[in-house]
Amino acid sequence: MGDRKPEKQLFYNLDAMRGVAAIAVACMHLAAMTQWTSQWFSGAYLAVDLFFIMSGVVIAHAYDNRLKSGMNVGEFVWARIVRLYPLYFLGSLYGIGRAVKGLNLDNYSDTLSSVFFSLFMLPNPLLPSGELYTFNGPSWSLFFEIAVNIAFAMTFFFPRVFAVVATVSIVGLLSAAIAGTSLNNGHDWETFWVGSLRVCFGFPIGVFIYRLWKADRPPIVRIPPFVILAIIAASFLVVSDGPKGALAAVLTIVFVYVPLVFLALNNPHSGRSACEFLGKISYPLYMVHIPIFTVCMKISDHYPVSKILLAPGSVAAAIICAWLVDKYYDEPARKLLSSLSRQLRMVPAFSKR
Repeated sequence: MGDRKPEKQLFYNLDAMRGVAAIAVACMHLAAMTQWTSQWFSGAYLAVDLFFIMSGVVIAHAYDNRLKSGMNVGEFVWARIVRLYPLYFLGSLYGIGRAVKGLNLDNYSDTLSSVFFSLFMLPNPLLPSGELYTFNGPSWSLFFEIAVNIAFAMTFFFPRVFAVVATVSIVGLLSAAIAGTSLNNGHDWETFWVGSLRVCFGFPIGVFIYRLWKADRPPIVRIPPFVILAIIAASFLVVSDGPKGALAAVLTIVFVYVPLVFLALNNPHSGRSACEFLGKISYPLYMVHIPIFTVCMKISDHYPVSKILLAPGSVAAAIICAWLVDKYYDEPARKLLSSLSRQLRMVPAFSKR
């Protein structure tokens, strides 16, 4: 381990991968919202599976030693909420505002109950149909992220549990794909089980990848970081949506994303500033791009803008807003929550991970 780079440099390549994946998701949603280029970025839904794998790596790196040293489940969960809640809340505000503005006698109970549960990062169990998160659709993956994080902490000293879960999940995903079930699911109650299988495979595999790397297992090959990013971007463009692309999607996750994440840990990073920027905007962009795009669409309704300019302009606006949100809202909010927590003796110091 002596010749390995400092721990702080470990995630630069993963930061770049997260940023590329978040931009691809934003482009996919913009294409769907505008219906101009619906065939583009059809495979960007796989970014969620890539996120789950990388999350397993990051969480294992950040919390393995702390959990071994006595960090309890409550402290762990609160640390994750501090990390995730501010941006989740911000991303949901626009949708909540629109829903409250449209309140009437026919929908007030459903709307108010959804607002109540959303404040606790929960889907509305009183509406067991439709989208899990109506105020900001991408939040659905955050629910699965937190759920598997809690399971990680609770079963930390029983690693075989995660191994069994990952094995069962990949068998389930392959079976569903062969049966013609699209992997682009998990965002609504009807396909909740698909989201469960996706996270229950991706996250444990990410934990395993990190621990394998930690054991100083040498990489089989070394690939330049820009090649890794190009392969990931190409997968978002090539893999199709729907039942026909289901099997290809599962195989891409297993035989492309899993090895690439491991190789990214073992490859020297290049373009540190660009990697850091992509990492910083990835989560904010994922959580705020829908509201930003909605506003851009409304502006275009009143001020005619060429479609050629509106699409890249909307993506650029979302990326700029994501950077501003990270710098002037998310980091200060997390520091404030962490400071309050320390005063209440709830959790240790603020962490960026």
